[in-house]
Amino acid sequence: MFRNSMFAYPRQDAVAGIVVSLVALPLCLGIAVACGVTPVSGLIAGAVGGLVVPWLSRSPLSVTGPAAGLTSIVLAEIALLGSFELFLTATIIAGILQALLGVFKSGRYAALVPSAVLIQVGLNLCKPALFSSQVKLGWTQLAPFALTIMAVLALDLLQGVIVGSFVGIGFVLFQNSRGALEQERAPNGALVLRFRRDGTFLSKPGIIAALDAIPEGERVVIDGSGEYIDHDVKEVLASFLSDAPRRNILATVNGIDLSMASAGGEH
Repeated sequence: MFRNSMFAYPRQDAVAGIVVSLVALPLCLGIAVACGVTPVSGLIAGAVGGLVVPWLSRSPLSVTGPAAGLTSIVLAEIALLGSFELFLTATIIAGILQALLGVFKSGRYAALVPSAVLIQVGLNLCKPALFSSQVKLGWTQLAPFALTIMAVLALDLLQGVIVGSFVGIGFVLFQNSRGALEQERAPNGALVLRFRRDGTFLSKPGIIAALDAIPEGERVVIDGSGEYIDHDVKEVLASFLSDAPRRNILATVNGIDLSMASAGGEH
């Protein structure tokens, strides 16, 4: 009955779906964090790609999942357009154009693109400036890049990319677990702790360490304006505020709603 439909092999598809989801879940989270958006954005994008797109296209050649290689492109486009919202708008417009090209079967015109153009694109991706730019970005960018290249050379392209993806996710998680707060001294002498990225569960240990390191008798301003702050982190901040009088610390919070957060965030 379902031999020629997408339900022809339910048991095999269920096992494959579970395996793919276990791989895609951390990849979606890592890519979202690397692109500077909230982790839940990665989960939503992964769910749409895995559940909605297969119903629109049943081609066996379709790939609907997280692509770590697009992280740098997403970051560059967000910086170019100025906001994540404009990037989403551009993505939707691009999707509509792709759908229209599919309706009119425009893929056949791809054969008109000379092979020399594709070769030039590959050469541009391998030019020495790419390697030197990775060196200038620091070891946290150079190490995943170098390990990916070595894995591709030692194994094969597919296995090397998989190894590189997991290495990249590991470095992203490591970077986001520390350095969420930057410190500066205000003209009035107060210590300003400003969130320079979203306060998620990944950065919670670093935030706790930064708050614990504040000396007694200090004036502190915690500024989270324009950043997404997880409820767990809000509980940490609420605990710090409740404990501040005991440490003779005058603390204020700007841009973060703590009305629903209770003290008890393991601070």
